[in-house]
Order: sequence, then C-alpha cells, then structure tokens
Amino acid sequence: MKYCCDPFFHALDNAGKKGFSIIASRENNEICYYIQSRICDFDFNEEFLAKIKSIPKPLGISLPMQMQKKIEFCPFCGKKLSTLFQADNPEIKETLDRHSRYLLS
Repeated sequence: MKYCCDPFFHALDNAGKKGFSIIASRENNEICYYIQSRICDFDFNEEFLAKIKSIPKPLGISLPMQMQKKIEFCPFCGKKLSTLFQADNPEIKETLDRHSRYLLS
C-alpha cells in the first residue's frame, strides 16, 4: 500500500502501543483517521488502570491515560487523508479490522 509518508505508515503500525499512533476507522462508508496517544500498551491497559486507580489522588488531580482526536490531514506531511484510500479498497481492510479494537469511545 502507498502512504503519504513514512512517519504516517509507522504511526499506523504503532496502533494500540504506548505513545502516539494513527488509528484508521470506517464511518459512513468513508475512511477516517484519529491521532491517538496511550500511556501504556492496549493489552496492558486494564492491569495498569487498576494499579493507577488504587493510588490516592491529591487535590483531585487526574491523569489522562489515553486521548484521541479525529484528523483530516497527515500530522507529518500535511496531505489530505481522505485522498489516501477509498473505503472499498481491499488493501486497507486489514488495517481497519486490526484498528477497530483500539478506537476510544
């Protein structure tokens, strides 16, 4: 598959891992993208959250564990992401299937 730039490919490949990643999703039969960050890997998240919740929080301060924001342009090269793949492209299907579990509600 062709991507707009190498950093975008690596961010897509980092989905579900700690740090920053790009998540691909299908909405209304179109591909959309989210920039996401996690404090820990997806598979370690439940165990980590249980440990964090047991720590007293002074002054009611909370620590964000993960965040997600829909994006329209590549954060690395600026290309409009809607021009990368069509929703019916079979090459993107595996990525969409793999990323579906990492989307934040």
